[in-house]
Amino acid sequence: MDMLRALVDGMGKIQMAAYLVMMTPRLAALHSILKPTGSMYLHCDPTASHYLKVILDNIFGHRHQQHRKEVIWKRTSSHNDSRTMGAVHDVLLYYPKGRTFTFNPQYGPYDPDYIESHYRHQDEDGRLWQDGDLTAKGLSGGGYEYAYKGKHSLWRVPPHRMAELDAQGRLYFTRTGGIRFKRYLDEGKGQPISDVWTDIPPVNSQAREQLPYQTQKPLDLLNRIVRQSSNPGDVILDPFCGCGSSVAAAENLNRGWIGIDITYAAIAAIRERFRRERVDIWQDVEIVNKPETMQDVDRLLQPESPLHPRKEFEKFCVASIGGLPNEKMGADGGVDGRIPLREQKRANVSVKSGNVTVRDMRDLKGTLDRKNVSGVFITRQSPTRPMRELASTSGIVQLEAGLIPPFPRMQILTLDEILNGKRPELPYAEAA
Repeated sequence: MDMLRALVDGMGKIQMAAYLVMMTPRLAALHSILKPTGSMYLHCDPTASHYLKVILDNIFGHRHQQHRKEVIWKRTSSHNDSRTMGAVHDVLLYYPKGRTFTFNPQYGPYDPDYIESHYRHQDEDGRLWQDGDLTAKGLSGGGYEYAYKGKHSLWRVPPHRMAELDAQGRLYFTRTGGIRFKRYLDEGKGQPISDVWTDIPPVNSQAREQLPYQTQKPLDLLNRIVRQSSNPGDVILDPFCGCGSSVAAAENLNRGWIGIDITYAAIAAIRERFRRERVDIWQDVEIVNKPETMQDVDRLLQPESPLHPRKEFEKFCVASIGGLPNEKMGADGGVDGRIPLREQKRANVSVKSGNVTVRDMRDLKGTLDRKNVSGVFITRQSPTRPMRELASTSGIVQLEAGLIPPFPRMQILTLDEILNGKRPELPYAEAA
């Protein structure tokens, strides 16, 4: 489009320009399949948000700008940077498609200062309340004129309702003879959320939902978005679903969902998330374009692949046997992923796509011996006799003596066996 061309020409050949060229046709395609009552949320950082707003304004049409909101999410409490102010927030660009769209107001906890200033009364049982007006003076539509316990006025409620409120202890009789209504703090919906979200912390290393995925978003963040802009039975689409916070939120909140990602680390992370949350649907999940043959896998190893070929091959193999691939590149000590086992144990996984020898297995065995864990060695080629002998003489592991059968400390699987459905003999972790 002309707008994008002008924007990119002005920026020059920089990484941000390439990112915008990649994103623009995808955002346009997503807009085309969005329901008229649907909304789009685009999560980005402040270095890209202003460029993306220009693109989204163009795609959604300037006539809908009155619906646009820029949500600031405080994703961390501190960030050290001696040269400038700490970067502690991300941006959520919120675009409903049409003038009539789904929006369910969300509420958060009341601010302590608000409670202190507005809920100054307290019942004997400790419940906090504020008093509200019961008169209808000045209200359109009138009210009910009568006397109640000697106080004559134009009331908002009829006599029988006034008596009910009195019997429930909901009336407050002032010193000057007035009658007001008790509004209890614990009956309020909470404070309507604004476009600055400071109440949702990031996923820390100790959080139960933490997964080995660098860009993981907290489930509470996606729960809020899904609740706010959809209803049960609607379908949520996340075209960059990563470790699946959005699809988990959709599943838990009774929405349909479609998640798209191009890495097998994402598939493994989503499966592990569902396991932890006791969501037993993995057998019903359809994974599209998953390699089914050796030829399919070979395409992962082509130099022209947009991904890092060797690393994606490792992730595919680890994910295919129920493991969690290493997300980061770099030295990994021969361990390319881990499989969660019972008793909070794990099995290390090593993947080799090229020529392998027994020396590669000895490296893995050394790691297993040092950390007292079991392991799985995956190879694209058929293992040699020395490799099989090393695996068979590496011993067995026993967990929960008498309850779980022992299993080999080191096992070998070939890529062909994995593609035909074979899995290592391991006591996989059950739902947490």
